[in-house]
Amino acid sequence: MTSSNCELYNGLIQNSSIKSLNLRCRSHRNALDEEFINNEVAHEILRVYQQNNNLTFLSIEYASHGHILQNGVNNILATTLRHCTNLKKLYLWESNVTDEQIIPLVDAMRGLHSLGCLHLAGNRIGNTGCEAISILLCDPNSRLNYLNLSGNQINNEGATTIINSLASNTKLQELLIGGNPTTNSIMQQSFSRLLCNVSSLNSIYNSNHTLVTLSLSDLTPPHNNDLLILNKSKIKSHVAIRKILKYHPNIDMEQLFELGSEGELSLKGLPYILDWFNRAGEAIEQLKTWNAYCSFYGLGYERTRHIVSRRKLSAIYQFAQAMPLLFVPTSVTKIY
Repeated sequence: MTSSNCELYNGLIQNSSIKSLNLRCRSHRNALDEEFINNEVAHEILRVYQQNNNLTFLSIEYASHGHILQNGVNNILATTLRHCTNLKKLYLWESNVTDEQIIPLVDAMRGLHSLGCLHLAGNRIGNTGCEAISILLCDPNSRLNYLNLSGNQINNEGATTIINSLASNTKLQELLIGGNPTTNSIMQQSFSRLLCNVSSLNSIYNSNHTLVTLSLSDLTPPHNNDLLILNKSKIKSHVAIRKILKYHPNIDMEQLFELGSEGELSLKGLPYILDWFNRAGEAIEQLKTWNAYCSFYGLGYERTRHIVSRRKLSAIYQFAQAMPLLFVPTSVTKIY
């Protein structure tokens, strides 16, 4: 295919039915293959979609030797992306994308509020590129739910940047980051903390309850698998409750007692505690429908439900023990 197809370009500009575009570029291995397009044609087609914003899917494959993204040319793609406001999926397969080139592309993607899938496997993205991508993940307007960074040049530092950006992210559900020069054991620990930081009750609540698919290497650690399974629940408050029940079996309610206006203990916190345990019961009840409690708690359903009821009674007892006169009127007490 050559760049002399002016009728094709004019037709693409006027055509509103084409939603998907796949540009397969020539490399040193397929330079004579007519199935692949050359740089000039690819550039002209990208310019077409700076005028036609109907694309929902854009894929660029094997541009590693075609230089479609090299030097200032990547600005063509960035400019095109800014006009593709309906884009839902972007694939840049094995296209030699570097840190320097990904920065303007990510900047363009921040305006694509329909973009849900970003595939960047087989490129040369490193730590600086991860910093740019993390900005996208932290953007509250981002709708990105799938991210593939496999087979790049990301080390522990870059992966940690991505992990930190997911702490407040409530959109990304699938992350593939295998095939990078990271330390697998460190990544396992880091993602475990991301999914469930057990240092405190608040830390668990603030953990990531959205990620459901994680690929670090050929094998995902079983511990993370359990947490990822729990994250599949659509009711995220239930996810947090289940994690708390597992990792904080003896919840200390004393920290939730409130003081009255004169510094005296009151029962203001008790209704909230009881409501929390009622919701905990609902969260465990929901587990019965898909048997996730078996692998996560290692207990039968009835036993798990009994533990929740016992902790609820324990919470009431802690309040009563701390403030007995608020439960029993002074007139009925005896002094021996």
